[in-house]
Amino acid sequence: MARLHFTPILEIGALQRDLNRLLESPGERPTATVALAPLQVWESPEAYTVQLLIPGADRESLSIEATPHQLSVSGEIKLSGPTGAELRYQELEATSFQRGLKLARRIQPDKVSATYTDGILNLTLPKAESARVVKVRVTTAEDAPASKTVSVEGQSA
Repeated sequence: MARLHFTPILEIGALQRDLNRLLESPGERPTATVALAPLQVWESPEAYTVQLLIPGADRESLSIEATPHQLSVSGEIKLSGPTGAELRYQELEATSFQRGLKLARRIQPDKVSATYTDGILNLTLPKAESARVVKVRVTTAEDAPASKTVSVEGQSA
């Protein structure tokens, strides 16, 4: 049996495009549209890793802002055709995109790093020391190292 995956981010993007088309005046092209970039978020004890799918994004237009509890990413996807060719059919549009995240644990905004490869923006958000989860190993009395016995001799008063 095939599994169907509901992707609300893609659905929201389609609804946003439809809304932008409805709001434009008849016969005019919209001046700007804003799309949501699909993303994935992973969490390890040391950091969050965020991936945004933004094929065609202009790397120079990317804006990434981080605070201890939030991340905001925005930019532009620019499209251009061959020189001298006339556009006959279009399903893709040049668009702006934005995405914001509220983080459950504090991060170190000054240590956030980003790479953009093959249409995917990878962000590493190192957690603040106070937000890191520390695992405590539980031992039994037999596992504990033998304690040294210290004798103290007292003097009578």
